[in-house]
Amino acid sequence: MICALLAFSVLRWSFGERKLNTRSALWLASKNAAEGVAEYGFSQVRNDFETTASPGSYKPGQANALNLPGASIFANSSVVTGAWSTSNPNGMELIAGPITTIPSSGATCYIDPNDYNNQFDPLKGKWVLRRDIVVIARASVKPPTGLPITHYMTETISVRGAPLFAYAVFYNSDLELSPGPQMDITGPVHCNGNIFAAGENSGGLNFKGPVTCAGNIYHAWASSASAGQGSGSETLGQTPTTFLTAAGTQVSMKASSANTSWKDSTMGASYGVSGAANLVPLVTTAVTTSFLQYSAATWGGNLQTSANGVLPYNPVSFNQVIDSAGDHPNPSVMIDPPSTPAPSDPYYTAKETVESEKRSMQAGLYIKISVPSSGAPTVSFYGPANSAPTGTLSSNIGPNGGLLLIPPTNVNNAPSNSTPPLVTYLPFRRVKKVVTKSGSGSGTTYTTTTTVLNPDNSTDLLRTPLLPTTSSSGSTGTTYSVYSDSTTSPYGYGMYDQRRGSSTASSSAATPNASGQVDLVQIDLRALNSLVSAMSTNTNNANALTYLDPATNTIKVWNNANAVSSGIISATQTPGAELEPWNGAVYIDVEAPNSGTSNQTTSVRLVNGTVANGSSMIPNYGPNGIGLSVSTNAPLYVLGHFNADGTVTTTSGNTPDDGKNGSSGNTSKESPVSLAADAITLLSPGWSDANSLNLSPNASGNVEVAAAFLTGYVSTTTSNFSGGAHNLPRFLENWSGVTVAIRGSMVAMFSSRIAMQPWSLSYYGAPTRQWGFDSIFQNGNFPPYSPKVMSYRRVDFTDLTAAQYATMKAQLWP
Repeated sequence: MICALLAFSVLRWSFGERKLNTRSALWLASKNAAEGVAEYGFSQVRNDFETTASPGSYKPGQANALNLPGASIFANSSVVTGAWSTSNPNGMELIAGPITTIPSSGATCYIDPNDYNNQFDPLKGKWVLRRDIVVIARASVKPPTGLPITHYMTETISVRGAPLFAYAVFYNSDLELSPGPQMDITGPVHCNGNIFAAGENSGGLNFKGPVTCAGNIYHAWASSASAGQGSGSETLGQTPTTFLTAAGTQVSMKASSANTSWKDSTMGASYGVSGAANLVPLVTTAVTTSFLQYSAATWGGNLQTSANGVLPYNPVSFNQVIDSAGDHPNPSVMIDPPSTPAPSDPYYTAKETVESEKRSMQAGLYIKISVPSSGAPTVSFYGPANSAPTGTLSSNIGPNGGLLLIPPTNVNNAPSNSTPPLVTYLPFRRVKKVVTKSGSGSGTTYTTTTTVLNPDNSTDLLRTPLLPTTSSSGSTGTTYSVYSDSTTSPYGYGMYDQRRGSSTASSSAATPNASGQVDLVQIDLRALNSLVSAMSTNTNNANALTYLDPATNTIKVWNNANAVSSGIISATQTPGAELEPWNGAVYIDVEAPNSGTSNQTTSVRLVNGTVANGSSMIPNYGPNGIGLSVSTNAPLYVLGHFNADGTVTTTSGNTPDDGKNGSSGNTSKESPVSLAADAITLLSPGWSDANSLNLSPNASGNVEVAAAFLTGYVSTTTSNFSGGAHNLPRFLENWSGVTVAIRGSMVAMFSSRIAMQPWSLSYYGAPTRQWGFDSIFQNGNFPPYSPKVMSYRRVDFTDLTAAQYATMKAQLWP
């Protein structure tokens, strides 16, 4: 009897336990289903913010409300599909709340690296624009018998837009670093590809901020071909490559003296191996697990790769399809002129969104230089996008829809004038001097015949002297230089770029490579300062831009207040809107023969950018104060010091000249400036256009630059090395023993389309590099219209009761 009772009890417990186990499994299935529904919503929110800066409302019933996953996703399961309704009370539901800006003021917020919760956040240490969206979801499973089991949950999707210039270095491709001298990189670093890093000096390569990459990190060359390894067959450095630890110290990726101890993504297997195709197979699942454990224990989240789930960061609107082939926009269009899509284009919405993110459509001042194949160029000034009033003649509307403006009256002044014009066109011209000797003794005569040559070597009859000159002394022979005269002095007529000309020119070369013959559109920063001053004081002087007021039929200074009074812009426009006549952004549209190809020679040069200590590059005017962004679709040259006083100290790579770091209560007068171009080349203060036909002329002295660079790069191939990030800013002089101090941010966003000639050591000597992350950027003060890359984080992932779910649902959209 007792045995029978025991057996019955065991059977009853067994059946009860089976029911409990079944219910637990079904509960877990409903939980997983609800989480799956929420993740489906996450993917939709992410896609929305990747394709547009401001998605529509997620309110249920509206066009942008979240969609439920299809029933096929839950095929062969007990999950109840279909939308929840009174007729389907166990159906799924997915709701996103309003988009909430954090903080409500819209200011950037700081991802504190000292907060333990942020230890493995790829954006720690950065200022970001944050918006949160609360998502709630429910899902049910229906067992064969009994009541359905429903799970409720919520999560918050934190959408973070990090300005590109919140990074000390950002590469939209592989990042290569193999500097000869010691190189320290302060501030965050990210690349959307692999990192190939190796120090070549005893001081090594030192990353002093968080480093993330969407690929792997290798101590190796990116190219498997010797010609693509540094200067060619260059030995890979074995000196320290260090990363920041959680304790604030630097620890090398090389764990011991053995060359096989590099703890990169291969955990030491990369020694003697080069080229991504050969390295990827070494990164096995087991090796990745070891790397994750080692990197977390050693650097505490300051080195993260795809193994940590790091994804590529894309600028807003550049991650969407724009044609039937499924193509995404090339990021190089960021610096392109406007190209308005036809409303009938099936991809109109996507293309129009890309247009809104172009630098050309964000600029308050649009300068267009049209260079014909023959004849004089034209320079036109336009207001911001779509500022031309209704009824404006089409001939008075710019490519951006801006109103044609009346240029400053000093436009004909010489570049050397104390009040130089804002824009000067300097077409490339060479001067050929042939010196012959006649007679002897005291009767010796040296005759110099001078011919000014056009780029095609034909004679420039306008500038060639009619008669030769004679002298009693001299040296016979033929020499060439870049032509200059009293009109352009101290500048030449254009310049020669030895990199773009493949190092073929010299003072004795009769026919240099045409690609190096650079026609210059020269922008004088003193004149820009005067132009903005005239705007801010409403003064109609030789530096002012003016316009015909349609309301009064009078000439007025083009500025923000007058544009409002004329009815051209709205007085209620939100601060920082693109329609402001001055918003700190300038776009220079170069339209020339062979535009957009490697045969285009017309480029832009910035001059007179030196700024006295304690001063700003431009007056404090407009919605973006002293900030300045200069962008062009052409290659860009910067002559001399820029946005700095030129006194290079040990802190010039990080700290403004006035010693202020831009933090609260420590405001700097330094303008937050960005430069965007096809390529950026730095020239020393004493650079001579006339001597640019000579290879690697000596740099005249130190140079100091305070600006963010958004520019193109030339990728490593089997034939050539890219030059690495340490050569992203280009050089044409012998900088040996001379310091180049750059504080700012370096962003390599796209392949150069014009200045695409490969890097080599034949045309320059490397400077002492003192490069750092500008402290005013580090403290959240960025140039106007800094592009943003998007990142997403799930927070507050919480299970809910049915009552809590109902309350949240009612609160999200009351």
